[in-house]
Amino acid sequence: MPSGEAFVRGEATFGVICGRPFDVVCQCVEASVAQAGMRIVHRHELDRLLRDAGETAAWQCTTFEVLEPGFAGRLIRLDASLAQLLPWRICVQAGPEMTTVITAMPSIVITEFAHDAAVGRLARRFESALQIVLRAVAARASGRA
Repeated sequence: MPSGEAFVRGEATFGVICGRPFDVVCQCVEASVAQAGMRIVHRHELDRLLRDAGETAAWQCTTFEVLEPGFAGRLIRLDASLAQLLPWRICVQAGPEMTTVITAMPSIVITEFAHDAAVGRLARRFESALQIVLRAVAARASGRA
């Protein structure tokens, strides 16, 4: 398994690619989210849910629903219809040689639902906080944190 860790910015997502085991990376996500002052409000073990429903799931996949209360409160005060986008999701997936962590970019997703400039600014600030979380995941997974 590769040992390198990397923060990757895509067109609409941020991600971390690392060579650490799935469970270790999930622990890194939990610690990094808490360090950033966010809360994990739910953890979906999608592979298990699919197997329980009779589907084949030969991979591990967990989605964390995270909430930063200050951001959520401000977003809903600006536009209550945006509550449908909360809590935010961070997904951890195990691959054959690496584990990935990925989340959508709030500046892209949220602004698809609301075009108010204040919403866009708020989405970019939350996006910066998510970048910090994912960079912390990479640092923890590599042993640098």
